[in-house]
Amino acid sequence: MTWHGEDIGRWLAAQRRDFHRLSTEQQRRLAKLGVKPARAVHATRLTSGSNVRVR
Repeated sequence: MTWHGEDIGRWLAAQRRDFHRLSTEQQRRLAKLGVKPARAVHATRLTSGSNVRVR
């Protein structure tokens, strides 16, 4: 979905991903709309003998 040429899905993902970089007021306004920061995803290092496949 777009709004004035802006992809809303991408915009929302960027706001959630970079939530900690926003000002307190920006965070407050997004929170009022129900937008929460994205959860941190920690990468796990795989060893060369691992049987796990990444798609």
